[in-house]
Amino acid sequence: MRVRFLGAQSDTFTPSPMRTLIVAAFLFVTAPALGQSIVDQIADALEPKVIEWRRDFHANPELSNREFRTAGIVAKHLRALGMEVTTEVAHTGVIGILRGAHPGPVVALRADMDALPVLERVDIPFKSEVTSIYRGNEVPVMHACGHDTHVAMLMGAAEALAGMRENLHGTVKFIFQPAEEGPPAGEEGGAEMLGTIRTFDPEMRETLHRRFREIVNHTAASNGATADIALPYSGHVTYNDPDLTEQMLPTLRRTAGADHVRLIDADTGAEDFSFFAQEAPGLFVFIGGKPLSVPEDVGVSHHTPDFFIDESGMKLGVRTLLNLTFDYMEAGSIQ
Repeated sequence: MRVRFLGAQSDTFTPSPMRTLIVAAFLFVTAPALGQSIVDQIADALEPKVIEWRRDFHANPELSNREFRTAGIVAKHLRALGMEVTTEVAHTGVIGILRGAHPGPVVALRADMDALPVLERVDIPFKSEVTSIYRGNEVPVMHACGHDTHVAMLMGAAEALAGMRENLHGTVKFIFQPAEEGPPAGEEGGAEMLGTIRTFDPEMRETLHRRFREIVNHTAASNGATADIALPYSGHVTYNDPDLTEQMLPTLRRTAGADHVRLIDADTGAEDFSFFAQEAPGLFVFIGGKPLSVPEDVGVSHHTPDFFIDESGMKLGVRTLLNLTFDYMEAGSIQ
């Protein structure tokens, strides 16, 4: 499970459109009076709802750009919380804006909504039996990447923060994004692709693009052929802003326990959250979802029929979203 957090110093934060990708939205809160025990109580109270939402989404998965039911549930929930809601963003995306009672920074929280054309083999009461059309064929559909949990946790965080509007110093933008796994053929939206070139350095990416074209063209010419090269999109490595990461590490350690927080080495993993992080400092956090009984070095990969998430970790996800928001807003209000 993943948590995405963006921080900006002004409530005018509006990321530029990325093709038809939805704009990222996240929360901001300043509430010195709201201690850790209050956050824990809120998360405890919301846990049954979050689990119920997750199971409903899991049993009713929808493919990229087809998240009509999911988007409808999300939009109805955000409107019931009194938010400004925009729908049909990048086809089926939903954005909710929560304006706190006091001025302050802007935080965006983002969850992806789409499922995958995978047949579920996990024997659970809310197992997916859904089929849909994918590339012209009827296929089974499954939430095999945790997006059902992402949506449920963000809905829980939205409800909690809406209830604290009078204590919020800033604006929270909630983004529910469609097609993270990639849009259907011939459509736009979402992302990362038929192939990908990933680098940490933009200049290196330009060099690789140039050399790629040279090598392909020369190889084709040496064989008496021509090549048609299209690089409309290349993977942008998901990058955590160092200053924001350092600022929020104490929050993460307090929330999960210092022994349970680990910084990982840089790798070339790419996710279209990286587009949001190009517009405002971003932080991408993994929340453990593997059953505690399963050894750390053993587990089922994402995008497979046996993918499984232990729901007991979802409360930690909600607490993480809330505490990141509270602490970031509090720091912003002091500056």
